[in-house]
Amino acid sequence: MLEVSGLTRTIGRRAILDGLTFRVEPGRTAVVLGPSGSGKTTLLRLVMGLERPDGGTLAWDGRALSGPDTHVAPQDRGFAMVFQDFTLFPHLDVMANVTFGVAKDDAAAADRVAQVLDLLEIPHLTSRRIDNLSGGEQQRVALARALATAPKVLLLDEPFSNIDHMLRERLYGRVRDHLAQGGITTVIATHDHKEAFSLADHILVLRDGRLIDSNPPRAIYGRPADAWVAAFFGAANLLSGADLKGLDGTHALDPAATYLVRPEDLAFADSAPREGTVESATFLGFYEDVRVRLDDGPLVTVRDPGLRAPAAGRRVGLRLRDGATPHPLPPGDTEGDRP
Repeated sequence: MLEVSGLTRTIGRRAILDGLTFRVEPGRTAVVLGPSGSGKTTLLRLVMGLERPDGGTLAWDGRALSGPDTHVAPQDRGFAMVFQDFTLFPHLDVMANVTFGVAKDDAAAADRVAQVLDLLEIPHLTSRRIDNLSGGEQQRVALARALATAPKVLLLDEPFSNIDHMLRERLYGRVRDHLAQGGITTVIATHDHKEAFSLADHILVLRDGRLIDSNPPRAIYGRPADAWVAAFFGAANLLSGADLKGLDGTHALDPAATYLVRPEDLAFADSAPREGTVESATFLGFYEDVRVRLDDGPLVTVRDPGLRAPAAGRRVGLRLRDGATPHPLPPGDTEGDRP
C-alpha cells in the first residue's frame, strides 16, 4: 500500500502541496486531477523521490520512504515514472529505450517487453530512432519502457496527452486492464476528466495544493464534496431547494439548501408542474445541451439524448428523471458554474 500522510512541499512562502493525506491500495489506480498549478506533478516527484517533502511522510508496503529523517533515493524505491517530456534516449532506437533497465537473458522479461509493445501498438517502430518519432509515438515508447520494468509503483504525468484521440480511446481500456492484471499500483496525474474516469479506481482532486475530494469516479461525479468540484467535472446545475420545487416530487428538500442536479438528470415532459422557455440549444454529437429559463427561476442546462431539442423560444415542461436524486452541497456553498 502507498501511504501519504500530511505531505507538504513549499517554495518560498508558497505551499505547492499542503498537508496531503491519502492511500492507494495495492494494484489499484489513483488518478490525481486538478487545474494547472494545483500540485499534481510535484506530488508525483515527491512519491518518486526526486524531491524531498518539507513535511509529512510517505511509505510503501509499511516501509518509510520520505519523512523528517528519512529519504530513500529514487533508484532504490523500485518505482517507475513517465514524465511529460518523456526523457527518452535520442541516440538509441525504440527497442533499446524500451529494454533499458530490463534484465537481460530473462525469458519472462522478454515476454513482458513483447507484450507492452503490442499493447501500445509500437512493434513496427522498434528499429526507429527516437528523433524520427512523432510526439505521440515517443509518449507510447516512454510508457512501454516504464511498464516493461514491472515496477512496484508506476507514476504517470499526463501519459496520453500527445496521443491521437482515436488511439487514446483504445489505449485507455488496454492500459487499465494491463495494470490491474499485473497488480501494479499506479498514480496518474492529468487534467482530463474522461481520462480520469476511464482509468481510475479512485480519484484525488487537488486545488491550490490541497486535497479537496477523494472518492471513486461515480461518487466524485454524482456526489462531489462541494460546488467547485461539481463544476470542475462538467456542467452543473446548482439549484436551491426552492428552485427545485415542481421538478422533484419524491425527495424532501430544504428550500434554503443548495443542490447539484446534473444536466442529464433533467428531462422534458409534455405535462409537468414546472415550465420554462428555451434560450439556446448546442449540438454536441451524442446529445444536445439545452438551456432553459425556468419561470420565476434560474437558467438550467438539460442534456437531451434524443437529438430533437426544442427550438429557442419554445415553452417546455421539465421534470427530474426517474432515479435521479439532487445532491446536497455544504451549507453556504454556491461557488461553481451556476448557469
